[in-house]
Amino acid sequence: FRDKPQDFLINIIPKLKSLNLFDNDILFSQGDQAEEIFFIFHGSVLLYIDLSEIVDMRTIVKEDSCFNVALAIYSNSSYFGDNDVLLQKNGYRSISGICQGDCQIYAIKNNLLEECLEKNPKIKKTMIKIAQEKNNYYQILKDELKTKYKSKRSLEQLY
Repeated sequence: FRDKPQDFLINIIPKLKSLNLFDNDILFSQGDQAEEIFFIFHGSVLLYIDLSEIVDMRTIVKEDSCFNVALAIYSNSSYFGDNDVLLQKNGYRSISGICQGDCQIYAIKNNLLEECLEKNPKIKKTMIKIAQEKNNYYQILKDELKTKYKSKRSLEQLY
């Protein structure tokens, strides 16, 4: 928020909810309702995907399990969750988030953020652009994972 206009800050700060979280606290899980964007004041959050949601892992292993793969780590002064909230039409989280160490995080509900952004179209445009970039990055990683595990399965079938 360092470079944001004062009127935007005056509008958004009272709408933020403070969360004090601990190491390994799960902030949200893949498939949860995407209702908030998170801003990290202190700490870091690992975002990961359950690979079994995008690749049929039963063809690789003989049991139902989770196969979590890290996608990104966010730390002090960054924000995340925006791609699911601002872009996803289905309203669900496409990835999971877990605290790496103790964290102080601020959250804002989608509808409250939307009120603030409607008054600041330039900030809204920038946030949507960043969310699209993150979404594209995550999709590239997911596609690479699909390809990797499909080719691994093909190699195993040869032997």
